[in-house]
Amino acid sequence: HWHAHVVKTSVPRPPIEPLVKPSLPIPGTLRLLTLNMFLRPWGIADDSSDDHKEVRLKGFCDTYLDHYDVLCLQECFSTLNYRKAWFIKLAVKRGFRYFAESPPP
Repeated sequence: HWHAHVVKTSVPRPPIEPLVKPSLPIPGTLRLLTLNMFLRPWGIADDSSDDHKEVRLKGFCDTYLDHYDVLCLQECFSTLNYRKAWFIKLAVKRGFRYFAESPPP
């Protein structure tokens, strides 16, 4: 199931230090990152404690999106959660052409 979408949104830029310094591209290599984004939807996540999902997602995009060819992200739910659609649209704007996702529950 492949999609490409465009989303407009504005999220403040967070102060964030990368966990791993992104590498520069090396010809003939594929830069792959796998990460649990922990963007669980309301009802599963405890949103009353405000775990800074928007800040973390924006920081991830600003820090990592331009430095990888393939992103394998876990816990990016679309049910009761707009953040996945926002991320996909931003990734398309940054040059990602494809994405795969599991079907909704």
